[in-house]
Amino acid sequence: MTWQLNSEFQFDPDLSHASEVEVRFTEADGQTTVDFEHRHIERLGAGAEEVARSVASSGGWPGILDYAKAAAAA
Repeated sequence: MTWQLNSEFQFDPDLSHASEVEVRFTEADGQTTVDFEHRHIERLGAGAEEVARSVASSGGWPGILDYAKAAAAA
């Protein structure tokens, strides 16, 4: 899916600026593995490095994925 937020986390309708988020679910031996990739952040232009740091922080994707993992285990 496309991530159409700019480096200020505001909607940007220009798809040439969009990064991409891919989530893959794989089942093996009764367990589900979730592979998550957020790519092409450099398309955001100025501020892209800060966005990359932000979404990689504990308040970004890792925290969101930990929350989803805990909810799935409940």
